Amino acid sequence: LVGPALLRCAQRSGFFGQHSGRGRGQMAVPSTSETLHLEAQSLRWWRQRAVSRRKFIEAALLTIRMDLLDRQQMLLDYDRQGSTSQAEIFLEEMRQEAAQAMLAGADPLLALHLLLEVPSKQLRCMLNEFGLSGKGCIEKQDLVERLGWRSDRLFEDSDEEVNFGRQAAMPARAAEAETTWKLPNYATTSAAASAAAAPSQTAGRSAASLSSSGPEGTAKTPAGKTTVLFWGIIDLKYDACRPIGERLKILETGDGTKSKFSHDGAYIERAFRERFKLKSGAGSQKYSVVSTDKRLTHDLMVDAGFDHLVPKQVCLPRRWSPDFPRHIARALALNGSSADSDGGDDSDAVDTDDVAVLKLCNRARGAGVLMVKSSDLSKVLRQILEPPKNLDVLLSEGAWRMSTVDASLLSFDVTEEHWRHWWGNEAPSFVAEQLCTSMTVRHEGKAFDGTMRVSFVLRQRHMGDAQPSAGFFEPGDLEVEWLGGYWKLPCADRTAVGTLRERYVSAASASGTLPVAGGLLQEVYTELGDSMQHLFGGPMPAHEWLLQKYADQPEFAAFLIARLGMSSTKDLARAAVELKAARSALTRATEGDTRRCVSSFFARCDGILVLKSAGGRSANQETWRAASEHFARAARIMPRNANALFWKGFAELNAGSLEDAVTFMNQALLLDPDLKGAYINLGVAYLRQRKYERTVQISNFGLHRFPKTPQCHYHLGVAAYQQAVLLFEDVADEGRDPLLMEIAVDVAATNLQLARDSGEAPAFLPSKTGRVESPWLDEDRRMFDEATALVGTPSPAPLAVHLPPVVGWIFMHW
Repeated sequence: LVGPALLRCAQRSGFFGQHSGRGRGQMAVPSTSETLHLEAQSLRWWRQRAVSRRKFIEAALLTIRMDLLDRQQMLLDYDRQGSTSQAEIFLEEMRQEAAQAMLAGADPLLALHLLLEVPSKQLRCMLNEFGLSGKGCIEKQDLVERLGWRSDRLFEDSDEEVNFGRQAAMPARAAEAETTWKLPNYATTSAAASAAAAPSQTAGRSAASLSSSGPEGTAKTPAGKTTVLFWGIIDLKYDACRPIGERLKILETGDGTKSKFSHDGAYIERAFRERFKLKSGAGSQKYSVVSTDKRLTHDLMVDAGFDHLVPKQVCLPRRWSPDFPRHIARALALNGSSADSDGGDDSDAVDTDDVAVLKLCNRARGAGVLMVKSSDLSKVLRQILEPPKNLDVLLSEGAWRMSTVDASLLSFDVTEEHWRHWWGNEAPSFVAEQLCTSMTVRHEGKAFDGTMRVSFVLRQRHMGDAQPSAGFFEPGDLEVEWLGGYWKLPCADRTAVGTLRERYVSAASASGTLPVAGGLLQEVYTELGDSMQHLFGGPMPAHEWLLQKYADQPEFAAFLIARLGMSSTKDLARAAVELKAARSALTRATEGDTRRCVSSFFARCDGILVLKSAGGRSANQETWRAASEHFARAARIMPRNANALFWKGFAELNAGSLEDAVTFMNQALLLDPDLKGAYINLGVAYLRQRKYERTVQISNFGLHRFPKTPQCHYHLGVAAYQQAVLLFEDVADEGRDPLLMEIAVDVAATNLQLARDSGEAPAFLPSKTGRVESPWLDEDRRMFDEATALVGTPSPAPLAVHLPPVVGWIFMHW
């Protein structure tokens, strides 16, 4: 069935056609996880090679093999635990799944699962039971032909000799795949399998330890961690029911250090922390910019020949035009089937081919993502591209109320929040994409359209610590290692009555996650191939290329030139040169809203360069005042630029103007409720103003959006302790309930502990920074010791600790 080459490979590994006696029809279970790991390595290489040669039938069969391998790992786990009944249930579920797939005639791959896993006699009985055979028995080859796969196609070009070493006359991409996956030769595999049989030699080793050993020539740090250039993530939609080559669509890429890996994805972050160490160097600027710009990612993927991995996309300037709805509908081939709808998006019968997804180029975490039917494009585009004329009044009044009454204004309606992301964004362009969907993912009896997140690292190939002379790594100089993946679920299932966003946009923190089967992950990795090397490898986009590529939108070209320049954390002279070139490019643009967006961004960059040149964190108040002038200019050019307002407020905070700092940062949050730095630094300002109730409120809002934020925990802990002290004085004077003091002390102790135990806190130790600052002030230690000692004490009497003027854990992110 699988062809001579694959059959010999399977016979060598001893998996096909073998039964261990553990139960009828059960697959052979390898003796160790190491054996499974080595087998997976070789199959990954063969499948990569098949895809590079466009042998999709062979790749499909290897995908089946990988899925079987994953299931064998599960059986191995059951075997170790002695869960025989659980193993039998697992096998029966596999058989039913495959039989149903054959009956529906929808997925020959699942049918082949059945062929490989069920003994012939049992197979014949099942086929008769489902009415798939008109005679007493049926041959496997007959079934294959019934499923639409001719035997000559199955055996097409698959009669090579199996060779686990180097391949002669191998095409370029196959050679790259061989180097990427580091296929061990068969002697190594056999030796490892033999060693696995000797417990004395393999005690404590696992598949993870083998896979983390790193390829030959990979740089190792003294702690044994592998040095990598970039840690990235990909959010994608995947549908295994589509034809191979059309199953996967990349929604966006991102930086792993700034991404969340919740629930079933938590193991990815742990694996990275344990095994890898990031090293900035050649290509770092490109990694940071490309991974955060949806339009640039799309265009680079298309230019590299991976247009089948990205959805249809059209990019437009961020200003209203009556022609935009028609242009989007034509570019995305929307079929207009919802043209007669009532204008809402809560119908469960919406045609996904009639929906456009509107996105901001430079935003992540789903901020600003809107799903709009073709009939509603005009109304929605006008709403987001033409902000309210009285927006400045709304911001001023809202900021005053947040600072004097409460911060409940941040509790927006979901739709309004995403409108505000559009109003306050400084990018000059936006994109509209086709709506992509995934295969059905079932959870608690409901069918969801999940978004898969996979993570990877990029590292040098065969170069150790050497930096390339050209200043960048070519795609062939890079190799990728996949770290894993998981499903992120949306708020509602496919059949729920709700908005399109609730059914198709993931909300892992609210709705949860699910694991992805190993076989399915391997399919995804194969489809992605070497796309990440081509996306992030090579030189940074040249000015000439950007100006030519985006000749119809010179504002966007200028914006990208400036972003690429400002992504450098060390070469300030080069950043200034790039910013000057960007200003020159902007002269090609006509006057209007989009040009003002970019001009405002340039002014903000000027302020940041002033701060960087003075040492950033160590800049004095005079430097902060000078930078504040640039940020004020950015806000004057574009009064609704959320980033400019935040940086203006941040500069005022460091210059000592607390009232102005609170006003500007509250305005920034009203425009962009996803600004992490605003929640943190508002907490600093409120602490210094001794407004402890406001500190608690804004810190809780921040932790709700960004749960792992030690700065918010610190501010919450300090404010709670000071409230406990004030409550103690009130108890003595007015007889207030002492239970409130106990709660405040407990909150203080818990949050101060979380702040100190975080991974970020050690970087601010006096021994590393040369100065004493939060969260390691002497007052912090006294509050922490006192609160910890009083936890659980009835009617606690906390000692008063006076806060210094510099209290507050400032968050600075360029």
